[in-house]
Amino acid sequence: MIEYPEAIGLAKQIKENLAGRGIVDAIARYTPHKFAWFSGDPAGYKEFLTGKTVVGAVAANYILS
Repeated sequence: MIEYPEAIGLAKQIKENLAGRGIVDAIARYTPHKFAWFSGDPAGYKEFLTGKTVVGAVAANYILS
């Protein structure tokens, strides 16, 4: 898990470099690893995300239970 200061830096980079850009393709589970969490069925991510626009990012400093 990344630390909060890293999350702040990553969110800033996403806002500066990706905000306003469109998503042309999405592949969930392309490379299996333990640093990925999914909401719902990952098989539907491509259909859901393709054509959408990245609006920003936020670093959260809380733990979901």
